Amino acid sequence: VFSHPAFGPGLMLCQVALLLWFAQTRWIPGGFLGGKLRRWSMQQALDRQAVVCIWFACNFVGVCCLRTIHFQFLVWYFHSVPFLAWYAIQPEQKQGLLWILRCAAVVVLTLCIEVPYLLTTRGLVRGPDGRAWETEGVPTRQGSALLMAAHVVLLVLLARRSVRVLVAEGEEANIGKKDAETQRALTRGARRARMYTAKLVEVVNR
Repeated sequence: VFSHPAFGPGLMLCQVALLLWFAQTRWIPGGFLGGKLRRWSMQQALDRQAVVCIWFACNFVGVCCLRTIHFQFLVWYFHSVPFLAWYAIQPEQKQGLLWILRCAAVVVLTLCIEVPYLLTTRGLVRGPDGRAWETEGVPTRQGSALLMAAHVVLLVLLARRSVRVLVAEGEEANIGKKDAETQRALTRGARRARMYTAKLVEVVNR
């Protein structure tokens, strides 16, 4: 299965499908297929953590759909794992013992992703050109299984969370008022521009 010609393209299609699903149902209020986004008339703002979550989650989805993960790939996303785990599990929503348990879950999930890169052995590696050599740092089956399971768990947790939207009571009315004022200012500017253009044309014709 791993060396099948359709395996790589299948993972790429899976990545695209996951990104589209997250964008439609979790990241963009109303979905990217909604008319508001196309008209650039969204009246909802994402909080700062939500924006960072979207950045990191896009990268994490790509890592989850890689066919092979090398040691250097860890630098692509290891720094984002604690944030994604915290955002998905939300310890701040609980207090007391539940807060401690959720914090522990964040730590465990982070370690389950980063520790497998240390669970390596010495073994035979085969290159894409068919040559093989023995080297250190070959992943073990246990480490690979742990990493895959942790990736799936974090991906499912992120799929259960929608990004936070900042719309306070009465904020939409204020936003609408500001939009109306901006539109009136643009209209006045357009009228002045047309007036000045007409005067310039009149002067040139003379």
